[in-house]
Parts: sequence; C-alpha cells; structure tokens
Amino acid sequence: MSFSSNSYPTNTTVTASTYSWQVLEANTVMTVMDRYIQIILYIFGVCGSLLNVFTFLQKQLRSNPCSMYFLAASSCDFCICNLFILLTIIAYFDRQDYNRFVRTAFYCKFGSYTTFLFQCLSSIYICLASIDRYCTSSPHSKLRKLSSVKVSRLLIPSVFLLWALFSLHIPLSYDLRRYTPTSTNLQCTIQQNVSTFFVIIDGYFFALLNGAIIPFFLALFGLLIIRNIRHSRHRATAPQRTSINTGTGGRSTGTSTLSTTRPISRANQHLITMLLVQVSLTICLNLPYIVFYLNGIYNQVTVTVAYIVFKVMSNWFYYLNYCKTFYVNTLASQLFRSTLKQQLLFLLQKSKTKLVTAWSITPGGSARY
Repeated sequence: MSFSSNSYPTNTTVTASTYSWQVLEANTVMTVMDRYIQIILYIFGVCGSLLNVFTFLQKQLRSNPCSMYFLAASSCDFCICNLFILLTIIAYFDRQDYNRFVRTAFYCKFGSYTTFLFQCLSSIYICLASIDRYCTSSPHSKLRKLSSVKVSRLLIPSVFLLWALFSLHIPLSYDLRRYTPTSTNLQCTIQQNVSTFFVIIDGYFFALLNGAIIPFFLALFGLLIIRNIRHSRHRATAPQRTSINTGTGGRSTGTSTLSTTRPISRANQHLITMLLVQVSLTICLNLPYIVFYLNGIYNQVTVTVAYIVFKVMSNWFYYLNYCKTFYVNTLASQLFRSTLKQQLLFLLQKSKTKLVTAWSITPGGSARY
C-alpha cells in the first residue's frame, strides 16, 4: 500500500505495517460510528419527511406554490430514506438478508433506478422552489404570475415524468452478470461495450448536476431573491407620488396616490426565509460528497486514515441533506411552527374527545351516568 510521508511529521518514522494498522483501526472505528449514525439519520429523516408532508398539506400552506415544491421534495426525501439509508442499516445488522435482496434482478434494475431518480428529483424540486420565490418577490407582474399553484401542479408531475423517462436507461441496461468471464459470482452491472456511456451519465452527469448545476442555480436565485427583497423594502419606504385629477374646465375633482409598492405577504416572507436557509445548507452538505465522488472517478485513490474519515463523513453530510428539511423549516419559520402546532393540538383534542366518548359508553351501548 502506497503512502506519502509528507502527511506525517518529519521527526516521525512510519513503517508500512504501522500505517496499515492505523488504516485498519480507523476503518473499524468509522464503521462502528457509521452504523449508529445511519440509524439516527433514518429515524430523523423518516419522521421529518412525514411531518413535512403533514404540515404542507394544511390549509394555511397548501395554497402556496412554494409549499407544493417543498411537499414534492419531502416525498422524495422519504423515498430516499427508505430506499438508501434503510438498506445501509440492514446491511450492517443482517448482511445475509441484505445480500439475498440486493442480488435479485428486480433490485438490480429498479433499486438503482429509483435511487438515481429520487436523488435528482429532490434537488430539482428545491431548485423549482427557488425559482418560484424569485418570481414571487419580483417587481414584474408577468414573473409574479408564474408563481401560482396551477403552475406548480403542472411542473411537479411534468418534471417527475421527464426524469422517470431519462432514467430508464438504468433498468434497461443493468442486470445480474458475471463481471469477468472467469468470475463465479453475479454482479449488478452493465455490458462492457456501453460502460463509457454509463460513466458519463451515472458518474459525471450525476456529480455535475448535484455538485455544480443545482448549487449554481440555488445560489443564483437565492441572491436574486435577496436583491428583490431589498428593492421591495426600498420601494415600500419610498415617498408616494400624489396627482391631482382634473375635470372639464380645469377644475380639480380630487387627488389620487400613485404607488408601485407591492409588499411581500407574511406567508411568502416565511417561505422565502425557509428556502434561503435550505439552499445554503443544501450547497454546503452536497459539496463534500461530490468532491469525494469526482476524486474517485478521476484519480486512483490511496487509502489513508484521512481518506476513510472524509469518505464516511461526506456520506453523513450527503444523507443529512435528505433528513434536514423539517427541522430547518421548524427553526426558520414561525408560520411553519404555528401551522404544525395548531394541527397537532387539533388532532390531540380530537383524539381526547373520542377517548372520553368511548369511556363514557358502556359495552352494552348505554351511557354511564
């Protein structure tokens, strides 16, 4: 195993056996940590996604197009937690059943297909939410008209259908095959004559989309939203112009105020705040994994202690990206918190009423007095 002595102090002598032992020890420690971190991520991710869906379906929020994009992204996050993180946990605690499941033709085709599909969709829906908030905060009426529930209900299934068709190359080409003619084990892989195409699509394009294209548009529209908000506040504080209406003969008929001020509503302000925080965290959490991913494609990796630690931690950050949404929304928006609290209290009161009613009636059906 190769290594560079530049990563160690000059006054320290490191042998190959000592280095290998350190790598093995680091791998063991990080594997144990990863086992329990994955469980925590799964619990928080599934619970957060369900609570997100529950909250965005409420009357106060579901009439807003941005909420529809958040709802679609949360649904994708829920699928990722159960398709990706859950299988990782099963692999740690029941390797035999895990191998039995992932080595089926069905999972080989559709497991990889859905994983690729939902990871891309989750990022794209957040990007659409950014574009929607930019349109909402725009001073131009034509752009503001694009921010509507009707548009969101058209875009969400259209984007899903487009990416579902684009990703069909995975179930059509992946299958259980022998990686080499002399191999005895079947692996989920593609034919060797089309491997270059899949390196471009599933490797470079996936990394470019999630590591560069989506973060670029998130950052771009985030800055544009901030600019629009500042201009909106400036217009709101600018002096209004007053004109005098004149009738026939030049006589004054009254005055009217001309103003171009269009204040952003409270609900839109909260959704913009939620989105900007989500955008910032999404960019920060995606970058380590994408850097590691691209480095593995372009360079031959030398396994070191730093490599193992960075690999595992970049995976944690990447998975956290699909588990964070509910908790960020709760911390960033008072509207989101109040909507969730109101509905939870309503359900609690409703359950309490049903329980009291059930206890007040005897098994025979007569009321207890």
